[in-house]
Amino acid sequence: MQVSISKAHKMTGVARSTIYKDIDEGKLSCTTSARGKKTIMVSELQRVYGDIKLDNQDKTEPKNKVSSNVVSEKKRTQTTNSSNTNQIAVLQERIESLTLRMQNKEEFIEDLKEERRKNRSMFEEQVDNLKEALGKAQDGYNQVTKLLEHNPIENDNNDWKKSIKALEDRIANQEKTAEEKSKKETKEKEDLQAKLKEKEKTMKEQQEALELEKSKSFLHKLFGK
Repeated sequence: MQVSISKAHKMTGVARSTIYKDIDEGKLSCTTSARGKKTIMVSELQRVYGDIKLDNQDKTEPKNKVSSNVVSEKKRTQTTNSSNTNQIAVLQERIESLTLRMQNKEEFIEDLKEERRKNRSMFEEQVDNLKEALGKAQDGYNQVTKLLEHNPIENDNNDWKKSIKALEDRIANQEKTAEEKSKKETKEKEDLQAKLKEKEKTMKEQQEALELEKSKSFLHKLFGK
C-alpha cells in the first residue's frame, strides 16, 4: 500500500523534513507521480522506521511511547555529535601544540638576544682596553720625547733616535693589531646580527601562521570552507 508523505508522518511519527531528507539521501525509497507527488510503500516505512501505526491500530496508544525510529534518529544524532567533538578535540590539541612550539621559539630568541647583549658588552670592553693601552703608549712616547727635548746630548743622538724609532714601531704594531682585532670582532658581530635577524624572521612567519590558525572558527577548520 502506498501512502503520502503526510500519511507517512502520521503513521511513523517522524518529522516530514526527516522523511524528505532520508528520501534525498537514498535511505528511503519512494514513487513520484506525474504531478510530482511522492508516495511511499508501507513496507518501506516499516523497513526504515520500524513499527508504524496503521489505521486499525488503537488510537488511544500512549503518546509517550518511544518508537524505534526515534531511537534510531537519536543514535544517529549522538554519533554525529561524538564525531564532531572528537574532531574539535584534535584541533584544540593541535593549536595547543603550536602554541607550545611558539613559546619555545620565543625563549630561544630571548636567549639569542641575551647572548648578543653579552657579546656586545665584551666587544665594548675590549675596545676600551685597547684605547687605554694606546693611551698609555702615547703617554710613554710623549714623556720620552719631552725628556729628550730637555737633554739634547750630541753623543747620545743615535741612541735616543733608535729608542724613538723602536717606540714608534711598537705603537704602530699595537695600532695595527688593535685595528685587525677590531675588524675581526666587527665581522663576528655582523655575522651574529645576521643570524639573529634570520631567526627573528622565521619566528615571525611561524607566529603569523599560528595567529591565522587561531583566527579560524572550528567549523571553518572542520569543513574546510
